[in-house]
Amino acid sequence: MSEKKNEYKAFMSYTHSDDEHDNGFITKFCKKLSGEVKAKTGEKFLIFFDKNDLRGGDKWEERRDNALKGSTYFIPIITPSFFKSKECRKELETFLANNRKAGREGRIIPIYYITTSLLENETVRATDKLAAIIWERQYEDLRKLRHEGPEAKEVRKAISDIGSQIAVDDYTRSIKRKPGNEIGFGLKELHKILCIINDFPQKTGNCDSTGKQDVYHNQKISIEIPPGWGICLDTEDEGNVTVIFTDGKSLIEVKISKISDSELDHITKNKFSALILAQKKNNINWIDVYNSSPYDVVNGLWKHYMEKSPILSSESGITGSGSGLFEPDGAYSAYLTNHNRHGRNDGMPLEWSLVWIHPKYKGIFIGVHALFAPNFSEIYNMINIGRGGGVSSDYYWPEPFYKVMTTLKTDYFLQE
Repeated sequence: MSEKKNEYKAFMSYTHSDDEHDNGFITKFCKKLSGEVKAKTGEKFLIFFDKNDLRGGDKWEERRDNALKGSTYFIPIITPSFFKSKECRKELETFLANNRKAGREGRIIPIYYITTSLLENETVRATDKLAAIIWERQYEDLRKLRHEGPEAKEVRKAISDIGSQIAVDDYTRSIKRKPGNEIGFGLKELHKILCIINDFPQKTGNCDSTGKQDVYHNQKISIEIPPGWGICLDTEDEGNVTVIFTDGKSLIEVKISKISDSELDHITKNKFSALILAQKKNNINWIDVYNSSPYDVVNGLWKHYMEKSPILSSESGITGSGSGLFEPDGAYSAYLTNHNRHGRNDGMPLEWSLVWIHPKYKGIFIGVHALFAPNFSEIYNMINIGRGGGVSSDYYWPEPFYKVMTTLKTDYFLQE
């Protein structure tokens, strides 16, 4: 049994009563998620699940603790019973302690399975350290899907989305673990990331980078395509649009994402609880906050976007942050970058992410993520984008990124 000590990459924490009540839904969900990550990467991805991985005669506490010690991902199935379970609470505490001791940053991916008053009530939540930790993470909401069954279309899509996030995060971690390669994305790595995210075949030739098309447009956005770049992906699913441009060396992802007022209220309350308590407590809505302090909403939304993006991770080496970069349509924006303003060329890729929103948008927000090859300053002309205010006067963008950002128009979905 010792051969499995270090094979687990993830640990699923749940209560047996929840799984049994839903006829083994959680067991099936775990199996499908493990298979989804393997399907997207071609690599075995074992999730410790006690019903499958503990056998008669095992020293179960030792097996569990070894699995927790080796796991990078902790996947709690959030229900009222989870927080009342001594074992579930101990598993989360052990995972956090292991990460602190090892000096690493493991990732908690909560699956919100049954509405839990401990999380929803801010006053009560503040009295429970573990509930507060879970609430700070961006959860995956399966509450409306738990009765659909694991084979339902929406459930399978949710599993695919979670699998993409884990697969890309795990792949980028493996790249960074290689000696002398802090991040080091190259064409091969970029292409594999694209394949994982978008489920298109892992072979070259999928991206049209001939520059034959000058402008990208659909019913929501219009963007001038940089010379020599092409469209690698263009999808729309129930109002969510994703378009990715590439020249085979770097990529720029633009997303138009649906988001409800209730989700924005949640993001605002979660990120700025002190502000909420000082004003209208639980009755506040995001538009109230936006009208008085738009940065507060957009900064919280940016964190939500970063955590939902399978490309970005908390270990991306990003250090700079700010706001006020530009205000398309008068909307407020926030950004974060690993750029040191002067076109760094130290073997790391250039990474920018931006997000913006405005109450006049019809239930959507816009996010842009750019990932440029490590030698970007040798490949592309660099354009000074500094404009004062919260942005230094000597920030530079590669010309293709500048082209996309300055020609992106969103008039199509603005209210009249």
